[in-house]
Amino acid sequence: MPSDLDEATGRALLHEAAIEGVQAQLWQRWRTLPSLPPWCSVLSAAVRQRALWELSHGVAMAQVLDELDNARVDALVLKGTALAYAVYTDPAERARGDTDLLIAAVDRGRADALLRGQGFTATIAIDDRSSEQTQLEYRRLDRTGALHCIDLHWAPLNTPLLDGVWACEDLRRRAIPIPALSASAKGLSRPDAYLHACLHWACNRHVPYRIEGTERVGGDRLIWLLDLQKLAQSLTPTQLDELTERARSLGVAGLCREATRSA
Repeated sequence: MPSDLDEATGRALLHEAAIEGVQAQLWQRWRTLPSLPPWCSVLSAAVRQRALWELSHGVAMAQVLDELDNARVDALVLKGTALAYAVYTDPAERARGDTDLLIAAVDRGRADALLRGQGFTATIAIDDRSSEQTQLEYRRLDRTGALHCIDLHWAPLNTPLLDGVWACEDLRRRAIPIPALSASAKGLSRPDAYLHACLHWACNRHVPYRIEGTERVGGDRLIWLLDLQKLAQSLTPTQLDELTERARSLGVAGLCREATRSA
């Protein structure tokens, strides 16, 4: 119970919750308690700020996706934003700092021009990227001061360790709409989304990530494990069979089994 914690311990817990991406989930558990210590105001404020950011980010991403669709750039929404609008009750429950979009490599130039036209700035020029690079980051501050980031990918996974596991064309063929985000929004099918989450879980066991100024290595970040749980709960029996068969055919069944056990 939060009332049993001193302020230093409580603030350390809240910092860890931010790193793990589960501030919203923690607040859902605590907000109905009869009394909360003053330091809990940090958590409630963070959750309110996240909800406000989500409202503006959802609008910004819907506009981007509509523009890409109008320009005939086929984009798939990946990872956090896709899951926020597909398997979470409230998108603000899925903490994240950006939106990941997957496009065909041949569409990089058009997508770059479109994003720049909407006020986004790439962290490096598209012509300055390395030959091995398969993504670019774009940023934009809106008029309220909210920062919106897009990671534009042209490969499903940003690690050479798993090159060739998927063809983008197959993912697009099986893509499903995400109407809660936009009429133009599409994401991975449920089996593909589960496999994608498992593969990123595996990548993060070896590749460091930085959140809230803290560097970590490991796939067991709580929000990522919650993604796996929610995806698993959303699978129909037919989709589960499809997931099992696809994992076996791609040679990643053991990896997916490990990720599932962690969740």
